[in-house]
Amino acid sequence: RGGLEAANSILMPLFFVMLAGLLVFGLVTGNPAKTFAFLFQPDFSEVTINTWLAALSQALFSVGVGSSLMITYGAYLDKKTNIPRSAALVALSDTLVALVAGTAIFLIVFSHDIDPAGGPGLIFQTLPIAFSQIPGGQYLGAAFFVLAFFAALTSSISLMEVGIAWLEERHGVTRLGATIGVGFVLWVFGAGTVYSSQYLDFVDFISGSVLLPVAAFLICIFAGYVAVKKNVNDEIDPSGKFIRWWRPLIMVVAPIAVAAIFIGGIIAKFF
Repeated sequence: RGGLEAANSILMPLFFVMLAGLLVFGLVTGNPAKTFAFLFQPDFSEVTINTWLAALSQALFSVGVGSSLMITYGAYLDKKTNIPRSAALVALSDTLVALVAGTAIFLIVFSHDIDPAGGPGLIFQTLPIAFSQIPGGQYLGAAFFVLAFFAALTSSISLMEVGIAWLEERHGVTRLGATIGVGFVLWVFGAGTVYSSQYLDFVDFISGSVLLPVAAFLICIFAGYVAVKKNVNDEIDPSGKFIRWWRPLIMVVAPIAVAAIFIGGIIAKFF
């Protein structure tokens, strides 16, 4: 609470303010018409089962559902926390930040004829251009990428917490030992990405398109059919107003949708 939470409460709002500033800069100097057409004009011919699988994987990764991150963090929540409201705020804020960041980046992409298919590396191509045109941009740019580093770091710490908590509670490992162990395992798996982009694609596919959907499906089954109904109701929504439509979603709609998208995506990719 005094470390990660305190840092996030300052650094993440500051990071968003800088993103918003880049968005304004892009709207003034960039190519809004081409950007909005590229990002928001639907092309249903491009919508395939692989598109649905990619969207599902991104959604699960962004909000930490398939990685069991929210379950782990949920154990630390105050009993008075309104879980439905908090969940909605997480989803909305994640979407808002993604829209602001994406729009800001592609405004610069199209104003400087950069290939929009550049992938995650676009941020390192476009933002230096923007900062180079702003007075004091070298300092703002340095500050921005430091904040981006901390945003990635805090996400990595959050993902590690799942394994650390499991080792602590189930096997009695000290927190320091669990942290070192989990960190080392992740480092070993991640080291290969330095030498091979194909390995990175493989890890991304296995983690994002296989493990996350499978874990999300199992979470739905556990929450809907295995966990004691009264305990779930009391934790999520003691008033009973939200749970009325949440339970059909978690028991029927969500698992069927996740399973259909996952199976369809795997079949389309390999068969």
